[in-house]
Amino acid sequence: MFAIDNQIDSFEKYPAEERVVDEAFKQPLIHYVELLEDFQETVAHHRHKRSRNAFASLSGIGKVKLDAGLIRKFNRDIEDRHRQLLAQDQLSLFTAYRIQVIERKVESTKANTGVDTTAILQLPMAAFVASSVHAPCLQGTRQAVLDKISHWAEDDMSDKPIFWLCDIAGSGKSSVAMSAAASWRAEGTLGAQFFFSMTSAEASNTEKLCSTIARELTHHIPALSPHIADAVKRSPAITRNSLGEQFSTLVAGPLNHLDRRVIIVIDAIDECKLGSQRRELVETLAKGVRESKNLKILMTSRPDPVIEAVLKELSIKEKLEDRLHDPNHSDNIDDIAVYVHRSLYRVLSQDRRQRLVERPMGCSSGQARHVECSLARPA
Repeated sequence: MFAIDNQIDSFEKYPAEERVVDEAFKQPLIHYVELLEDFQETVAHHRHKRSRNAFASLSGIGKVKLDAGLIRKFNRDIEDRHRQLLAQDQLSLFTAYRIQVIERKVESTKANTGVDTTAILQLPMAAFVASSVHAPCLQGTRQAVLDKISHWAEDDMSDKPIFWLCDIAGSGKSSVAMSAAASWRAEGTLGAQFFFSMTSAEASNTEKLCSTIARELTHHIPALSPHIADAVKRSPAITRNSLGEQFSTLVAGPLNHLDRRVIIVIDAIDECKLGSQRRELVETLAKGVRESKNLKILMTSRPDPVIEAVLKELSIKEKLEDRLHDPNHSDNIDDIAVYVHRSLYRVLSQDRRQRLVERPMGCSSGQARHVECSLARPA
């Protein structure tokens, strides 16, 4: 529910004239809320039934195990419906909204400056929206990692413009990337974000990467619109060129007209299907930060030999590896406690929640990671 609350809060902040809610979004959302209400009634019924069980008090440990199993089932069912809602309906809505906002900004720039920036609308955009499958970190969690990334971002004297967050599948890299991006968006340093995903035909390759980033730049930094439009006018077939030429023309070149820091977030590079494209992408990013001195890039991936082969010899990167899932870091265990107490306070008593929190202390690293990964899941 925290993910839904965050999305509702974000949506309510949109200017009234930019709200686009139609039946394709409203009705599935209503059905989703009704499903959650059904789950709540089921949980309430289960608790009442257990409280009447005369034998329940004889086996406290068994009781916790049964509750935990039921919770996992509820979590899986809710996640399935959550993904269906976002992937099928909200994805289309927010993609249309994002494109519509960019188009309005382009028209506004033309009206205010007299500069025709409509050429930007020729650039194709990948339709995949990260919030359709990922949620930001639960508030108060992953703070040590986010602080480290924030310090990297704010250090204008650093000679490491690339930050590589590398960890195993399901460790929460995308949630960290979304939280970092939200922070930079609020302070005005976010330039663009691109989230790769094997579930999306458009987001599993680099075909629309540079054009999507360019259009996002015009959205977050309208002052770049004339420069990006001019680049498109000078090279109308730029999207047919190599990835490196596209990045230089549409991203690095225009950014040189700014005198402040700009951060681009590229998540889950390992989900770009072709190894040859991953190699070309990482090489392009390394070249891009050299061409544009005010550009910083946060990238995330699973351990990948292709990415490692390109980056391992580069001194311009800062790497944080295997930090998110390691139970030896006390803050990871603390994050589990935050998740359990905030997410299950209406389902389990304080005593039962505390038992769940204490179990990862003595369990294997794999078991701890199973609980910890829930920090990045919609609840």
